[in-house]
Amino acid sequence: MRYLNVEKGIRKVLISQIFSIIAAILSGCTDLLSEAFSTFKNVIQEPSVQLIALLFLSAGVGVFLLATIVCYNIFGVIGYYQASRDEPMFKKSMICVLASGILTVIGILFQVPNGTLHTLFTTAGTIVEMFEIVFAIAGLINISESLDRTDFSERGDRLLKIMVFTYIITALNALIIRIFELSAEAKIVSMFVNAADLVLIITRYVFYLRYLNGAKKMIADSNADSLRG
Repeated sequence: MRYLNVEKGIRKVLISQIFSIIAAILSGCTDLLSEAFSTFKNVIQEPSVQLIALLFLSAGVGVFLLATIVCYNIFGVIGYYQASRDEPMFKKSMICVLASGILTVIGILFQVPNGTLHTLFTTAGTIVEMFEIVFAIAGLINISESLDRTDFSERGDRLLKIMVFTYIITALNALIIRIFELSAEAKIVSMFVNAADLVLIITRYVFYLRYLNGAKKMIADSNADSLRG
């Protein structure tokens, strides 16, 4: 069986995931800036310094919004839609991309005025994003089984467990830090935890990118063999 639509769709999903890494880095930077400003604003005496800090924070949020809405969501939606013509699981991923993007953007808008709402919406967006990747990997597992590539489907099963585990850690980290962020000391700790979480998020995206790239090669080879046959 040939999976021409999946092959084309995965190429766009790969691009969307590259932009998601950029967005994650920008998001992590804005979170760290927000935490730093909140922690040290009492020791900053010059209003101009505070203004500059807020301007940098706003610029970071703006770039993150652009990267998320224009790049990640558009490429993701188009890619999953194309792939869904051959494998229905990708349609669920497409819906999750849209929902995750909306929740994340709403959360970003509340980043400065209301930290609690920012955490709730972005955490919800993270959970929905987890389902996007879960459905996509499940779709690729279905395809690999139809192509008798049990090695690739087993690799997908392992990746699913890793992805769910890391997403749960990210979601719990965001909620716990917000709940227990009651003192300056706790805020300082949260800065280091957020930095460690950013490394975890980037590592997670890299794992998914590698799997997508392997899937693209597997499907391209299968399509080429079918064409020759």
